[in-house]
Amino acid sequence: MADVAKTNGITNGSVAFAPVAIALTQTVVVGKDERMCIYVNNAQAGAANTITIVKGNGIAGVADKVIVVPQASSVIIGPLESAAYGDKLTGKITITASVVTTTTIGVIQL
Repeated sequence: MADVAKTNGITNGSVAFAPVAIALTQTVVVGKDERMCIYVNNAQAGAANTITIVKGNGIAGVADKVIVVPQASSVIIGPLESAAYGDKLTGKITITASVVTTTTIGVIQL
């Protein structure tokens, strides 16, 4: 399980953004009260990719967020709040994917 680095957004500015190859399971290090968007590009020509953002343990009643990324398309997930999806013990959000071939992921912190 690898950490996905966050790209910090710049208010009224721009920043370089470089998504990386997705893994079956990866994490994002988060702090208290952070908001972020997750970008997923599924370049796979023959299969959809199911992305799951695992619920955190900071807010009761939050469920896993499951998003299906159709073949040959991209999605932006969020904004997500670290309080809802972060694990208070590890300080990370866990993301799983059903397909790793030709799929990239990136995280933009707002």
